[in-house]
Amino acid sequence: DVLKDLPAKRRAQVDMELSAQEMSVYREAEEDFLRWVLDTYGKDAYERAGKAEVITRMNKLREILGIAKVRSVVEHVKSLLDEDEQVVVFGYHRKVLDAIRDALSEHVVVLVAGGATPEAKQRYVEMFNSKQAKVFIGQYDSAGSGLNLVSASHVVLAEMPYSPSTGQQAEDRCHRIGQVNPVVSWWITAVDTDSPTIDMRLWSLLNMKAEVTSAVMDGWAENLNADAGTMTAQLLKEMLNDHK
Repeated sequence: DVLKDLPAKRRAQVDMELSAQEMSVYREAEEDFLRWVLDTYGKDAYERAGKAEVITRMNKLREILGIAKVRSVVEHVKSLLDEDEQVVVFGYHRKVLDAIRDALSEHVVVLVAGGATPEAKQRYVEMFNSKQAKVFIGQYDSAGSGLNLVSASHVVLAEMPYSPSTGQQAEDRCHRIGQVNPVVSWWITAVDTDSPTIDMRLWSLLNMKAEVTSAVMDGWAENLNADAGTMTAQLLKEMLNDHK
C-alpha cells in the first residue's frame, strides 16, 4: 500500500559510447582477463567462476570499465545539475567514486564508502537533504540501504550492479516515504557496436532475471539476488563463447 502512494519510479538505460582511447584500455584489459581464464581453467572456466581469484579478476575488469566511464558519467550528472537538480550517484569501486567526486569538485559533494562511521553517514545525509550538498556519492555496500535521500529524485548508477535487488535498493534511497516527485534512475551503460561490453551483458542478464517474475521495469523482486559467483559464471560463459 505504501508503494502505491509513492510517486512514479522510472528506469532509463543510458547508452554511452566511450572514446577510442577509453575503449582501447578496457578491451586490452578484457583480452588479458580472458587469456588468463583460458590458460588457467580452459574453455569451461565458467564452471569454476565461484573461485575467489576469478571473481577478483572479474571485479578488476569491471573497475577498469568503471574508470573508463567516469567522463560519461560526470557529463550526465552535470547535465542534471545544470537543471538545478540534486543527484545521487552509486557505484562499487572506490577509485571510480573518487574520480567522479574529483571531477565534480566545483560542486559540494559528499561521499559514503567503506569505512564511513554511522555518524559520518548521518552528517552527510543531513547535508544532502538540507541541500548544502548537490551530489551524494555512495558505494552500493555502504550506502545502498537504510539511508533516506528523498531531497533528490535522480539516481545515477555509474557502475552496473550485480543483482536486480542491489539496483533497486540504490534507487529506493530516493524512492521512499517522504518523496514528493517522480524518481528517475539512470543506468549508465558503456556500449560498443563491435562487441558487447560487460555493462551490456549485465544489463541483458539483469533483465532476463527480472522477466522471470514479469517485473522488468516495474520493480525487481528481492528474491532475484544472485551471488557474485553465479553472475560471474553467466558473464564468463557469454564472454568465452564470443571470444575469438
